[in-house]
Amino acid sequence: MRTEIQIRGAGPVGLACALFLARHWPDPSAIEITTADHAAPGLAQRPLAISAGSRRLIERIAQFPVESGPINTVEVALSGHLGRVRIPARDLQCTRLGNLVRHGALVECLEAALAGSGVRRVVRRVVSEPSDAIQSEPGILLIHADGDPGPEAKVRDFGQAALLAEIRLSGWSQGKALELFTPGGPLAILPLPEQHHWALVWCAPGAITQQRFQAHSEDCRDAPTGLLTSELSKILSAAMGTGIKVHDLEHCQVMPLRRRTRERLIDPDPSQPQVWIGNAAQTLHPVAGQGLNLGLRDAHELAQQLSHWRLVGAGNLAGQHRTNSHGLVHALRQYERARRNDRALMVRMTDTLASVFTVPSLAPIQSAVLAALDLSPPLRRSLARTFAQ
Repeated sequence: MRTEIQIRGAGPVGLACALFLARHWPDPSAIEITTADHAAPGLAQRPLAISAGSRRLIERIAQFPVESGPINTVEVALSGHLGRVRIPARDLQCTRLGNLVRHGALVECLEAALAGSGVRRVVRRVVSEPSDAIQSEPGILLIHADGDPGPEAKVRDFGQAALLAEIRLSGWSQGKALELFTPGGPLAILPLPEQHHWALVWCAPGAITQQRFQAHSEDCRDAPTGLLTSELSKILSAAMGTGIKVHDLEHCQVMPLRRRTRERLIDPDPSQPQVWIGNAAQTLHPVAGQGLNLGLRDAHELAQQLSHWRLVGAGNLAGQHRTNSHGLVHALRQYERARRNDRALMVRMTDTLASVFTVPSLAPIQSAVLAALDLSPPLRRSLARTFAQ
């Protein structure tokens, strides 16, 4: 059976890319997706923020997970200052701005669709060697969707680490997400599928995050004193003035925050054409929850460009280096150009949000900007469209 496209990595972006391609590829069995033989511990429970636009993309190819936390409103605030902006879904004349779903639930829905698509799935044993040790036949287009931008990526270290956890709250409306900018870094809570449960992303300098993680570990090991939940309750109540209380904090882990981006998304070498999408192309700061959304748009655009090229008579990919290498190179370059602006905007936006709000001298200006956004529906809608695309 001839392979024309090999996709490495069967996470949400890799699976979506395979399904987008299968909709228009003359022979979906020529598409192969490879995955490891087991997932990382805890990966299935990891929450993923899905924008309204990304949900529409997913619903073209699969059933959307039944269990999801709807995001009806996003509130953005600055700790210690009055300015804030509330972005309701009605600003975009829709029922929700997005959803929070579990990684395992989304992958399960995409895999169910893949089973009937004709795409071949190959399970490979996890090895210690780098992913590029897996060799492909010459001429096969290799799509990297395995989450690793590689050693060529540019790295920006934000000097922060994120405390990731699940919390149970009272005093905060179900369906409402919060982005709170504190002097140490952004703090986000997003509604999980379970009632009264939220995902927590709490960014701060690495040493402080480690101290918080240690405090939580000691609370769990000894008689639970709730030092971390008390601290978080005070921060949220002081900022939002709603008597928010954190009752439980669990599944706690620490993630260092570094942005890694590839300069080039393609390698058009006819002997081994390659393209990078999703977290294999860029890993962003989680401040705006846009990493997966950007990756899904990567997958959709790449499938559009390749399917158009394949359907206009390019011949099979396995022979493209002899018959029509120019056509494939053109399609890959079209993809890279098409993704340039969206990608650059998201990188700049997340970099800015991760760093500029930690500058104390700018706080009065930032507070005024948030207040102005709240009073201006057109500006609010513009901001909402950026996050909900």
